[in-house]
Amino acid sequence: MFWVLLGGYFLTVIFSIFKSLNPGDAIFDSIHVIAPFLLLPAMLIALEKDKTSIIWILRLQNIAVLVFMFYGGLQLYHAWQASESSHEPLLIDYTIASTLGNKNFFSETILMLLPFSLAGIWLLQSTWKWLSVLTSAIIILGILFLKTASVQAGMAAGLIFVLVVAMIFNNRSKNFFSTLKGWVLTTVVLGIVVYSLTRSQVYKDAIQKIRQTTSTFTKDASEEILVSDEVNRNSTFTRWFLWRNTFYLIRESPVTGIGMGNWKAYYAKYGVNGAYYLNTGANRFEHPHNEYLLMFCERGIVSFILWVAILVLLIFYAADNYRKLSKSSERFLMLCMSGGIVFFAVISLFGYPIYRSYSPLMLVLIAAVILHYRLSIVSNESKARSYLLFSPIALAGIFIMFVLVKRYQGEVNMTKAFNEQSRMHFDRMNKLVTEAESYYFPLDLTTTPLTWYKGFSFFHNQQTDSALVYFHKAELQSPYHIQVLNDLGACYENKGDHARAMQYFDKVLKITPLYEETMLNKIVTLYNTGNVEAAYRLLHSRTYEWTSLFLSCRRAIFGSVITELLGSDRNDSLVEVNSKKLSSDLWISGIESRTNGSFSHLKSVLAKEFQK
Repeated sequence: MFWVLLGGYFLTVIFSIFKSLNPGDAIFDSIHVIAPFLLLPAMLIALEKDKTSIIWILRLQNIAVLVFMFYGGLQLYHAWQASESSHEPLLIDYTIASTLGNKNFFSETILMLLPFSLAGIWLLQSTWKWLSVLTSAIIILGILFLKTASVQAGMAAGLIFVLVVAMIFNNRSKNFFSTLKGWVLTTVVLGIVVYSLTRSQVYKDAIQKIRQTTSTFTKDASEEILVSDEVNRNSTFTRWFLWRNTFYLIRESPVTGIGMGNWKAYYAKYGVNGAYYLNTGANRFEHPHNEYLLMFCERGIVSFILWVAILVLLIFYAADNYRKLSKSSERFLMLCMSGGIVFFAVISLFGYPIYRSYSPLMLVLIAAVILHYRLSIVSNESKARSYLLFSPIALAGIFIMFVLVKRYQGEVNMTKAFNEQSRMHFDRMNKLVTEAESYYFPLDLTTTPLTWYKGFSFFHNQQTDSALVYFHKAELQSPYHIQVLNDLGACYENKGDHARAMQYFDKVLKITPLYEETMLNKIVTLYNTGNVEAAYRLLHSRTYEWTSLFLSCRRAIFGSVITELLGSDRNDSLVEVNSKKLSSDLWISGIESRTNGSFSHLKSVLAKEFQK
């Protein structure tokens, strides 16, 4: 049954590639999903051939824990030293990452090692046993100290599950729950625990954060974002808005999904706003921070059901093994492995462990241990296995290595391209982007199409027509990428096609209503079409950074009003005096402070100014 479910799951992944906007990128994403399970047959054969394999797994994972925690401990020590020297409290942030990507990745990895550490306490002997005790304690304390809420929730859920399963199959606990006294006592204890949790400050803070987050979506998006930014600038808000958009995408194609890798291209379709870091376009996302929503969205309900069924079946096998095995050490091993499945299932609700490196490998190793004992219970005879099985796996491995090399080469060349961009060497940048781009690397790590970078280099070399070609290619690869759409509008404005430019600017502002660069570009377009009053109103719709584009827009509007006021009866000396005033941004700001953003007031104030 397990292999049928896994095969069906793989088919849904492969099918979804054909719906992708960027098939090469979708293949890379599918490698994350499929590749770890390609090791499962080899793990099963290794466990069958060598009966000491599990012992060595339990021993070596202790070494892995010590390596990860050593580097993590060094970072914590340096962070503590920094806090001591600055007299500020110790901050546990994403700089604490051990040898891994960030503290969340770090926490997830050591959590997935915990089942093996706990199992080692029972199965290992002498020094290794006590080392397992030490590493188990280190993992639990480390997870509590790193304060990754999703991992802490996963650890709590997994340990509770292990405890419940042990109680269900334990004769003493059965006798305890067969009496009314046992149920009453259990109910009272659970009631006290739940009451204590709901009265705790942590619970109250979490509820308040959720309420503030949900209220944000009822607000007018045109509000001054800095007012609510302090409330929304957190991971709870980010996940909430990503999940909301993902639900909308699921409704578009619930059966077959929108296509592998397409979430990152479409999530902005339903709006990206509510916090400063979103409205500036600084943050782009490649995952909704929920594995189940992503697979439902991209691959459809069948893929979602198959994956959940795989996890449930593994837990069932582990529980059934626990019931049928006679050795207490092997029974405890099954308990720990079932807890590992629960760990992975819970952290998948709030993160993306499938797309990590270590976590899915640990999941597959746990599955291999469970299946190994399942097979040994079903049949005590060793089955001869053909090594021809590894031929397709080896071919798949070669292809995976090819894709990974192409991606790595692309990332290296893009790093060089960014360096050339910072030096304003756009021709060299274009060459490096061309070398970086491949079928398997169409988007960079910020989900920006590489064709956009080509268009960017042509745009800054004043080659608008060439830039348009590549910007349109980028639009096909990522139709709701606000920078791509903004630059298309800017190109059309440069060509004098105001109507087409306005279409793209309005599309951007529908996605991210407070995206400043597009708002300023729209002001330019309104001004160029003669709608000076609308341009001025938009200029005063919010507070802008004093960029060169903002200053140019403001000066142009003032100049237009002054020209209208002077009319044909111009006093050359007066024009010269006020032209000097017009070149002063401080003078313009002083005038605006008296207008309160009203265009009619601006005209009257400037009229009085010119009468002096």
